[in-house]
Amino acid sequence: MLLNFNSLSKEFNAYHLSHLNVLLHLFTTTSFYFSTISLLLSVNNAIFIIQAYCILLFLSIPTHLAVVSTTIITINSLLASYFALSNYQSIAIFICSYIAQDLAHYITNEETYQSAYSKKYGYSLQMLSNLFLHTFYMLPLVIASTVNVDLIQGLTSWFVVRDRIIKVKLKEEKADLKVIESWLDDQDLPKNITSHWWFASLPDHIRSAFDKVAHSPTILKGFNALFPAPEYSTIVLHDMNEIYVATVDSTKATSDNVFYSNHVDGPFLIYPCASVYRAIVAVNTNKHIKTIFPAHPCEGVLTDGDVWAFDFNREVHRIETVCQAENLRYNLKVHYLVYPTNLPFYGYVLGKLTSLYDYIARLAFLQTLVPKTIFDRALWSLIMLTTWTVFGLVRAAGNSGAFVFVIFTGLISYCIPTEIPLFLIATSFIHYLIYIGTYYNYETLRNKIAFEGFKQTVMFYKFIAFCHIISYYYAGMMKTGIDYISIAMIVLGFGLSTSAAAAIGLDQTYFGVELQKVQQPYFVTTFPYNLTKHPMIIGNIIGLVGFMKLDGFREAIPWLVPAHVAFYMVHMIQEHFDVHSRTAVKQD
Repeated sequence: MLLNFNSLSKEFNAYHLSHLNVLLHLFTTTSFYFSTISLLLSVNNAIFIIQAYCILLFLSIPTHLAVVSTTIITINSLLASYFALSNYQSIAIFICSYIAQDLAHYITNEETYQSAYSKKYGYSLQMLSNLFLHTFYMLPLVIASTVNVDLIQGLTSWFVVRDRIIKVKLKEEKADLKVIESWLDDQDLPKNITSHWWFASLPDHIRSAFDKVAHSPTILKGFNALFPAPEYSTIVLHDMNEIYVATVDSTKATSDNVFYSNHVDGPFLIYPCASVYRAIVAVNTNKHIKTIFPAHPCEGVLTDGDVWAFDFNREVHRIETVCQAENLRYNLKVHYLVYPTNLPFYGYVLGKLTSLYDYIARLAFLQTLVPKTIFDRALWSLIMLTTWTVFGLVRAAGNSGAFVFVIFTGLISYCIPTEIPLFLIATSFIHYLIYIGTYYNYETLRNKIAFEGFKQTVMFYKFIAFCHIISYYYAGMMKTGIDYISIAMIVLGFGLSTSAAAAIGLDQTYFGVELQKVQQPYFVTTFPYNLTKHPMIIGNIIGLVGFMKLDGFREAIPWLVPAHVAFYMVHMIQEHFDVHSRTAVKQD
């Protein structure tokens, strides 16, 4: 029987490779068992049936899976006895669980195991045998799949602030780039302003060469590494594509200044789970302009077939002149829509919105290439102000995902009438998950982490969490008066943590050594590290307990500080025992 289960588990795992799919199956399968047990409790000898099932598991599957499975079954049995649902309620949960499992496969674009063996065997005894075993071993099969995909590593990696820039080098398409370069050489190009040709306006032979570059297998392979198929689809957005020739002079007050300022190209940073990417393709030799992405940080001089692709609506970037120009810099701006394969309309909407914005922005941009009137200068000022504002918002949040998350949780909290502080709960503890996830994956994802973005994101969430605490503390102090011991603990605790951070520096505070961003680590043996190995965490805990000391704070929100302390303790244990993954993360 053990051999049969192992073979069944191997087949099952082939259809459950996505971390998200496996995670959703943990919930849906547990719900499925809960509803089944609730129905069983309505018949005689229900406990005997459940016990017999658990014994059969111990006899037929690996012991560790049997232990975990029976533990979950026992918890579900206790919950089912406590809630005592009606048969109708149990059947409703059963049906919803089944539908939710299929929905999990649909979302992650993974075929279901049941459909696979149904297609293979048709309506036969073999199909019915597979269906029985699949159903009988559903819970241990899902638990085994969590080990197969290393679910812990997969889940923790979700909280890693990643480098989402795609970098490839074109080789097979060099002939097409040469055709475009030769055509540009024949144009009478100005050096004081940028030149642009939109894809639709290009001559047929140039448009054909451009299209071949846009559909380059090398570029698409780069996208697939970051957004794996079949879960994601990547298509070219020709409506936004253009040939772009950089200006030599960046000092004049024109819309070209945008390129030399930190900026985000598009406004749809709050459109989740889909992206429009802009790929900069270097057509000719370039030595004088470098492209910079400050959130990672990374920079490079793109030349002769280099391609860097980045999120049009989210990635902060700029260009800089590094030396005297010897020639004009020719680039293709190629755009790609990346979306969940099973949500094509959702992706289509983002593509159309971004293309429409790009069209309007082009008109404003061209109007201010050479501003002559007051209106032109006012429009140029508006473009620059908008650029700086969006950059400031994204920079403050560290990455657009943090900004999106805060906006959405704030709106949901505002729109849903409930006494539960949803926004407080959703935004108070994210920075701990980012700490834990980054530390857990620092060895395997070291080269894929956006270090500056990670630091900014953590500080953004810490600031929000601290604002929550301060607001409750102020309200509590207004109610019960000043507690001087409380204030002393706050000053002492956060003073200790601040002195620890100052002693080793900001980069080293945020895993700079582990991520190899600090080339010469500074190991401190004086205060406060001569007191404890973890002065920052201990200092923060003392400060948090100081907030808790105030009667008014404790009465208003008694669980908030204990929750913060619990997260700090988990992370301190993780750091102390160096709990981290040493195997590569499997892509969903």
